[in-house]
Amino acid sequence: MAAVGRRAAPGGSATDGLDEEVNSIVFNLAAEVAESSDDKIPTLLLKLKEILQGPPLGSKELQKLKEDIYYYDLIQYCILVLRQDYYNIPGRWSTAVELAEIVSTACVDLDPKEDAEEFYNKVLPSAADNLMLLARRLQARFLKAVEDDSKQDFLRYFDNVTNSLCWLLSGHIQLIQHEKHIRIILDELIYKLFATSNPVIGSTSVKVMLLIVESHSPTLKILCTSYKGLCPFLSKQWTGRGFDEDLSQLLEHLYSGSTQGISQQKFYRAACLIQAAWRAYQTRKRVKYLPKVVTTLQRSFRAKREREMLQLEKLREEEELKHQLELRRHQALREFRQRQLSLMEIIPASEMEKYLQEERSRSAQLIQKVWLGRRQRKAFNEQKQALKEFRAAVIVQRAVLKFLNKRRNLRSCIAPWQGPKDLTDTRRIELRAKIDAYVKLHPVAQVSEERTNKRHSQAQEMLGQYLMRRNLQRKSEQQQEALHAQINTDIELLMNAPSLKEATEQDTVMFSSRSVPVATRARQSHNTMLQFTRGPWWKKLGDEFQDPEMIYTQDMDFDLVL
Repeated sequence: MAAVGRRAAPGGSATDGLDEEVNSIVFNLAAEVAESSDDKIPTLLLKLKEILQGPPLGSKELQKLKEDIYYYDLIQYCILVLRQDYYNIPGRWSTAVELAEIVSTACVDLDPKEDAEEFYNKVLPSAADNLMLLARRLQARFLKAVEDDSKQDFLRYFDNVTNSLCWLLSGHIQLIQHEKHIRIILDELIYKLFATSNPVIGSTSVKVMLLIVESHSPTLKILCTSYKGLCPFLSKQWTGRGFDEDLSQLLEHLYSGSTQGISQQKFYRAACLIQAAWRAYQTRKRVKYLPKVVTTLQRSFRAKREREMLQLEKLREEEELKHQLELRRHQALREFRQRQLSLMEIIPASEMEKYLQEERSRSAQLIQKVWLGRRQRKAFNEQKQALKEFRAAVIVQRAVLKFLNKRRNLRSCIAPWQGPKDLTDTRRIELRAKIDAYVKLHPVAQVSEERTNKRHSQAQEMLGQYLMRRNLQRKSEQQQEALHAQINTDIELLMNAPSLKEATEQDTVMFSSRSVPVATRARQSHNTMLQFTRGPWWKKLGDEFQDPEMIYTQDMDFDLVL
């Protein structure tokens, strides 16, 4: 119990009791352990397993709990009881295995703020030694056991203890970096290599030595200085036993004498391998695409040769056509002259001069007609652009005048309201006099009962006519509402219409009309709007939206007419 008081001093005085940072459960357990006998302490220490499972992993609560366990010497108790003989303890060796798990769990991630030197120099080495001692005892029990069930139990216990030891060493790697411990491990491994010829044991020993050398470089120096005959023995005794790759790596480390040279050789071999793989990939890629390149080259060459052949054939056909036209022209000219000669033979000599004069006149008229036609066509082509510009100027002026007229009308419509002029007293007296004179000239006559009844019947008749008209008007309003709803539905369909790329056959049927005249008129309007959108900009001046009915045909075909 004195140890408990000594460890609790950093958290507060013993006389003041437990403060907020001290776990009462840990304190009670430490007090109970201090007051119990040696055979009951292992069973009591098993309660630490449930205590450590309470807080989440990696939390500050778990760290604080481990510090409390250490400050109350519970970890030291667990380490000490690992050396006991568990034959007469409840649970026997399973209790020892659970205590080993508790020791590894409590020591990992524990960094005490006080007595840290004692923890790292005494507590942790003692924990590792006792775990190894427990593993050695379990191994001895396994070898002495006769029944298969007992062997399986001891083998399971041994695996759990080694796992706990590995977990402890992974959290405190400095425990296995001491030269003393490394030499012990190396002595055991080399003894196994010299004492046995089993390839499984040899492979495991070589792999473990290679792992130690790669993870802890000073080990290589120990192997080279203390075990000088190791390299010839390994190369002679264990070559060709099924693990040559690991053995060759270990021999390379031993022959080089340093891990730096081995790492440089590895980098060099890796670089050579990467370069060779890259060159092989590039070569395979070129070889793979070579047939395609040859095929493409041949295809392009054939296409070029076909184009050249087509051009030569086209040129030959054009020359042949020119030659045929020239022959036909010569033949027609020859036939014409032959006909003229035959006609001149028939005509008498006295009328020959008259015939020649008529021929010259017809020839002159034909030449003049051709010349005038050519000149008119040339003049028309020159005036075509001017006519187009004139028409465009007219349309622009018309649009500007229309726009200015709209602005003037809008300005006149939104003119500020001017209230009625106030009546003067003189004007008010004049109007009052006119009203009195009119009342005197047109007195109100008394209406008889018959006239009242007649007017009542007329009012009833007018009311009935109004009610009849109202029913008709309601029907008309209902028709208008139905038409308005139909128009809104059509507008919604048009607004939500898919694009041409996304349109399906069902969408086409939805927007199609079964009426042939309607479809024909829609097609005509669509073509007219397309032609209108392709026109020049000056033809589109005016309203922003135009009905296809308002687009004149002469405006659309103006370019064709010109």
